[in-house]
Amino acid sequence: PNCTDESSFIVTIVPTPTLTIVGTTCSADFTTYSVEFSVSSGTVTTTSGTVTGNFVTDVPSGTDITLTVDDSGCSISENVTAPDCTCPVADVFPDTEACEFFTLPALSADNGYFTGPNGTGPQLSAG
Repeated sequence: PNCTDESSFIVTIVPTPTLTIVGTTCSADFTTYSVEFSVSSGTVTTTSGTVTGNFVTDVPSGTDITLTVDDSGCSISENVTAPDCTCPVADVFPDTEACEFFTLPALSADNGYFTGPNGTGPQLSAG
């Protein structure tokens, strides 16, 4: 016999979303960090922290995370290595007495001169 059958179906191709890690920033108290990212489309989730807009906030310092974006079942993940959020070591200078003027010496990275205690008040430049 000549038997025939017919069937049809629809194929929908959904592009894989893109996820780019823009950068990481330590909090002022060095206990957490945040991650800025850009995404083409979809919903972003994280293994730690809170997703708000294009940021993951409140990630505990020292915790590596994975961001995943899912768009209609297509997903992609990016690993984020925790930045070094240890407290910077303050430069140490000897006590100095000066008449009329004093030139502030250059400081190493992550150090600054401020007019108030604990990094408060206006920041002063070396020189």
